[in-house]
Amino acid sequence: MASTFARGGEVDVVGGDWAPGQIVLVEFPDVAAARAWNDSADYRAIAPLRIRNTDSVRLIVQGL
Repeated sequence: MASTFARGGEVDVVGGDWAPGQIVLVEFPDVAAARAWNDSADYRAIAPLRIRNTDSVRLIVQGL
């Protein structure tokens, strides 16, 4: 499954009180592919590492 990653850069929140330290975007071909990755054994194997080492919010956003 091909994916595109983007991370880093300055964040300028112009509305609301969200204060992310860093944003990481992962592009998937479609929502089904994103959900398949999220539900995969490969992701479940590495998820504990992310959970232990980050304070994060994960989203699936359609149409970007």
